[in-house]
Amino acid sequence: MSHTPCWSSFVLALVFAAPLAAHGGQYRGGWNTPPMPPSGGPAGGGPTDAAPLTGARPSIPDGTSWQVWWEFNKDPLLEAATGARADATTGLDDFYLGRRRRAPAAAPAQALTNDDRDRIAEALVQALDSTGNRDVSTAAMIALAKLGRAPKGVDLTALFQRRLADGDQEVRESAALALGICGDKQAVPLLIDLLQDSAAGRKACGRAVDDRTRTFAAWSLGLLAARCADIADKQRVRDALLSLLLDHELVSRDLRVGLIEALGLLGGGEAGASKRLAWQTAAKLWVYYDRDLGKGDQLVQAHVPIAIARLLGRGDSDEHQRTKERLIAELQPQLRRHATVQQSAAMALGSLCLPGADGDDGPDARAAATLARSYRDATDQLTRFFAALSLGRIGGAANRAELLRLWPDSNRTIERPWLALALGLQARRGLRAGGDVDDQVGAMLLRELRATGNDDTMSAMAIALGLTGYVDAADTLTLHLDEVSLHWQLIGYCSIGLALLDQQQVADKLLALIEKHRRFPFIVQQAAIALGSFGDPRVVPALLGQLEKSDSTAVLASLANALAQVGDRDSAGPLIKVLLDGGRPLLARAFAAAALGSIADKDPLPWNTTIAVGMNYMATVDTLTNGSTGILDIL
Repeated sequence: MSHTPCWSSFVLALVFAAPLAAHGGQYRGGWNTPPMPPSGGPAGGGPTDAAPLTGARPSIPDGTSWQVWWEFNKDPLLEAATGARADATTGLDDFYLGRRRRAPAAAPAQALTNDDRDRIAEALVQALDSTGNRDVSTAAMIALAKLGRAPKGVDLTALFQRRLADGDQEVRESAALALGICGDKQAVPLLIDLLQDSAAGRKACGRAVDDRTRTFAAWSLGLLAARCADIADKQRVRDALLSLLLDHELVSRDLRVGLIEALGLLGGGEAGASKRLAWQTAAKLWVYYDRDLGKGDQLVQAHVPIAIARLLGRGDSDEHQRTKERLIAELQPQLRRHATVQQSAAMALGSLCLPGADGDDGPDARAAATLARSYRDATDQLTRFFAALSLGRIGGAANRAELLRLWPDSNRTIERPWLALALGLQARRGLRAGGDVDDQVGAMLLRELRATGNDDTMSAMAIALGLTGYVDAADTLTLHLDEVSLHWQLIGYCSIGLALLDQQQVADKLLALIEKHRRFPFIVQQAAIALGSFGDPRVVPALLGQLEKSDSTAVLASLANALAQVGDRDSAGPLIKVLLDGGRPLLARAFAAAALGSIADKDPLPWNTTIAVGMNYMATVDTLTNGSTGILDIL
């Protein structure tokens, strides 16, 4: 089959040819982080000796590729496929896969025992204490934090605290972040001291607390507060974050974004006190949002709708309705706000609104109509695409019908991938509610995949078909695993589509892909994710064999990601061996640490999933995502 040359396939080649840092390694689709507008406050500086960029920043000039959205939002959608706990939630949205795994065709991956976790913790502490290398140190700290346990006689909080005074900026900020990921609420006072650059915070760092470390402390506080059951602990964190946001306008843009996003992590509780705290926090965030800070700082204010959507969740209370009306107003064409504000409004409505019943537009028909109009008329492309996705995320018969009306006149290569994803999300929502597979949508998406020769469009259809659950597409997706010439993107995303469809019979083909394309990390990683979803234990030795012989940092990053998806205890021993082998390249040891942390993670989804899902990645700052050392780039 012939294919139209696809720019994004070329981009994937550039992505994985780029040098990587073990501290990062998250592939986030084909995009460049957008340029920052002038700010009313000081800019947040990056590390003075920044690590090499990861493959998250290829050479596409904007973020309007559907791949970027998918890579930020895929973890909860792949949750059931990768064997994570099926009832876990992300704290923002509820559009993860709505099925439990069937019994795997082969013996399932073996879960780690407590002895395994102790062994991993000992190895990580040993590696951390035996080298001052930045990559190994940062990867080992984050891995220990994800594990959430330390060997006997080791105080995890104290271990991280000692690194706050390190001479390397990246080590300091990683230590601050690890304090939040590990989940020990005893770290709250120290993190508040770091955030406030207090005398105690300066003593812990041995210097004034720099803006990046303060920003990472803000994120840590949000992560910790999200875990706290005690409302007093949440209140203490909330007050510290809000005080700095509302009373100190001259802090850096990075820190302000960190404060807003961290506040958004305080929602999720059903108890009356937790709900009141969330609503009170939302009201304070609107105060910041309403300030006239200039066009440049509207990028920072664009994080407020997303944070408030996280705090409130879906609903139809008076507070919900007031919030929706504000966001509807932001999408009116006469307003001339920064494009990121409109993008966030469109995305937030998708997280707040409720679907109508069959034959009923529902209480949020006005919001849905605004989203549909924004798709048709907005001048900013990403606002249009986020509006379409929100219609799918909300679900309901009326929104499905609207998306189908938009399909015939849509551009095949630019618009249809987004509409396909929206329809896939809508169909998945229906499946979760106990409905049948949407055969009409599935057949339409399959026709589109067969009719186009564009790899990018075909890849989007493969993902959307998987979300829809349309198993009649399986044979066509399987055919594309056998492409004669290398279409990395298409092969990788067809693998994921088949995983979403639970097509365990393709396991042998996926194993062959890993061996055949071992120099192409994107294919290796996607095929491994798919095999992990089937519980096939054969993927572990295949990946470990490559880890033992690979000298490519790009491949190492992909292998670390892939092994994390499988989570088999048989991979722990060989990874520990690589981690502690002083003759190994330091970067290989660091990626082994990252893989161990993911395999032994105490949580069912990656720690930064609640931040990544539903986030407006175009309103970015360096500490949020820069392709290497941002909060969303860290493995």
